[in-house]
Amino acid sequence: MKKKLSQVLPSIHTNKAWRKKIRTLFFFTAISLFAITSFALLSIPTGNNNSFNLKKIVAVNSNHNILIQAEEPDKREVKLLFVGDIMLARSLGVSILNGNNPFVNVKSFFSNYDIVIGNLETTIARSFVGVQASKGFTFKAPPKAAEILKDAGIDIVSLANNHSMDYGDDALYETMNYLNSSGVGHFGAGVDVAQAYMPFYIQFKDTKISILGLNNVERWIADVNQFQGGSAYFDETLVRKALKDAQDNSDIVIVMPHWGDEYTSLVNSEQKTWGKFFIDNGADLVIGGHTHSIQANEIYNDKTIIYSLGNFVFDGMTGIPGAAQGKMIEVKISNNKIDNTKDYLVNIGFDGFPTLAE
Repeated sequence: MKKKLSQVLPSIHTNKAWRKKIRTLFFFTAISLFAITSFALLSIPTGNNNSFNLKKIVAVNSNHNILIQAEEPDKREVKLLFVGDIMLARSLGVSILNGNNPFVNVKSFFSNYDIVIGNLETTIARSFVGVQASKGFTFKAPPKAAEILKDAGIDIVSLANNHSMDYGDDALYETMNYLNSSGVGHFGAGVDVAQAYMPFYIQFKDTKISILGLNNVERWIADVNQFQGGSAYFDETLVRKALKDAQDNSDIVIVMPHWGDEYTSLVNSEQKTWGKFFIDNGADLVIGGHTHSIQANEIYNDKTIIYSLGNFVFDGMTGIPGAAQGKMIEVKISNNKIDNTKDYLVNIGFDGFPTLAE
């Protein structure tokens, strides 16, 4: 004979112990839901950078593109410096936690420039969620790395590369928020397609400069899409539109593509095709990265394509031909045009720290 349910379970209405258990379970469930919801809301970045305060903020438009004005506005010329791939994980992350600054040997050189821009080849996050087991290398730097960038004088970084999604979109959002909190601008990745392709604007007197970041490496992991954040990628329609938007709203357009074959100085045909595509569709200067090796410069339609700056801060490169040397590019701009560019070489030590070459 089957027992009634009331004979199996004590009555919730009459049993004080069960009522207490139910209240406790409800309390902890509510607290857990609140914590999860709060973390999710806090982890979503609020814009390309809503706390950029190294330079004077001129304006923030409805798309959260940060417009910054270079220091010394009475100068007739603005000087930008572009550096290569910056990786602050692995032994470099440990070194940072031990109180070291990988930029110690170049920090004084940075002070010669109004704006310093690099490619951030790592996440800066605590999250392990979404780690890509299919990848050969995944990089996650400690949160302190964002402060190190700021302290060194790095003003803006591209996140359009094959490592921004190494630990999933949660880690990408953490990276963006750590950069925001430290006052380091960023571009080339976002919570959606619109933000990822959003140019970063620099205002200098009457000259407005826009910078776009685009990735063409390990795209099955890195690409932004309608379901999750990620990097802007090589797509003719989307890139053409982004370049048009940048051109319509600025005087000078600079593209930073992540492309090419690793550990070679040879420029491949795909790089050449896309480099010319960028110029044909409005770019005034192209500065590439990813290859771990310096690659050549080319003049196309009177505009410069720098195929790769190589490494800048990166451990494990000594002993690999060409990988322990990188290039920095000085870009002088005045009267709404690029006056000239100049190369500087750096040597990268066993610790991954760059030093200006003699």
